[in-house]
Amino acid sequence: MDDQLINAIIDQVVATLRKKPTSSPVAPAASAQPAKSQAISPNRVQAAKTQTPRPAGKVFLTAELLAQRLACQTQGGALELADNEFLTPSAQDLVATKHITVHKVKTPALCTDIQTSSGCGNPGPETAGLSKQPGCGGIGIVVEKPDAKVEGLLRALSYDISSLSDGNQTDCWILNIRGMCDAIVSGSLTAGVAIFPYGADAMLLAGKIKGIRPVQGTRPASVAAAMRHYDANLLVLEHAFGTFHEMRQMVRTFIAPRQAGNVLDVLANAVAELER
Repeated sequence: MDDQLINAIIDQVVATLRKKPTSSPVAPAASAQPAKSQAISPNRVQAAKTQTPRPAGKVFLTAELLAQRLACQTQGGALELADNEFLTPSAQDLVATKHITVHKVKTPALCTDIQTSSGCGNPGPETAGLSKQPGCGGIGIVVEKPDAKVEGLLRALSYDISSLSDGNQTDCWILNIRGMCDAIVSGSLTAGVAIFPYGADAMLLAGKIKGIRPVQGTRPASVAAAMRHYDANLLVLEHAFGTFHEMRQMVRTFIAPRQAGNVLDVLANAVAELER
């Protein structure tokens, strides 16, 4: 059986699984309610590290997807795969051709203590043990309409970032963004990350707040350039388009130690003049 036939069989299986309904025809009344946004609770990060990881379905990476991932990562000659990710035969051929070392990375568990938000209105419900005050010097996170990919990203970020501050303090994303940006400007937060399906709205709003220097995460190289050019302090990610590994790499680039002295004086002076 050649590789093309194997790939064709895998594609048919994946297509069939995607078409398969994920819920029963008759759902409980509570399930008819609109999905609510979820954000990680920094007070439960340590507890999450001791939990048993949730089982996840198998994910097959084709040669095309693998090439996209390799183009985004900065380390050469190595490939990290989650414990539920597997390479198709064509992807294995690509690994062999490029002499890439593959190793598995165990997926950390998801925090069970979360804060919810959806739409704009009254403050959302309190989360047990969650401080409503932003963490001093930490990284704030605001999430809107998360999916399974975003939940996985939050699990990973709980390991990448030592100090997280929940920015979803109300059920209004506008108030959440403004609150997080105010904390950044005041120095209560070092920087912030906004994870939205589409980034234009958050970019427009944040760009109007004095002292906020946002960058929309399109690729790690562009985020790194924003850090060098104007010391960006807010990263906006589009989870509708970005992959898990792309977004995680951009956050890692964003939170890396900032290099003083590389900010463009001409650009900084122009921004300061416009903000007067």
